Amino acid sequence: MPINDISIASDKGSRKFGLSHQRLFSIVYQLALLCVLAGIFYLSLTPNYSATIMSFDGADKMKHAFAYFVLGLTAFVAFPRRYFVLTLVGFWVMSGGIELLQETQATRHASFYDWLANLTGLTMAYLVAFMYQKSRSTA
Repeated sequence: MPINDISIASDKGSRKFGLSHQRLFSIVYQLALLCVLAGIFYLSLTPNYSATIMSFDGADKMKHAFAYFVLGLTAFVAFPRRYFVLTLVGFWVMSGGIELLQETQATRHASFYDWLANLTGLTMAYLVAFMYQKSRSTA
């Protein structure tokens, strides 16, 4: 059963609002995707922002990869499968645009390696989604 096809025993609660559970879950997934996107834009474009949860060599690249991994997985559940790869490519292009916007700020700078870390996160999301779909089709 795909993630978007979750069924719940009682369908009376959402029917009175004219929404099926599947449509309701779809809306929730899309709102989650918007929240992740908003978080990435905020954290990427805020001057002087530095998340110090992890502070070792390469931690910044891990944060980039993780953020875009979460973005990719959220897109996997929020959009139809036929648009998934195109969406990931769009997110990677968007991340390049964010890197270029950072160059316009006095306290931030663009980094090609950040852009590659974003690609790494999106690629990991693709691989997880691919393995999930493959396991669902063999079951």
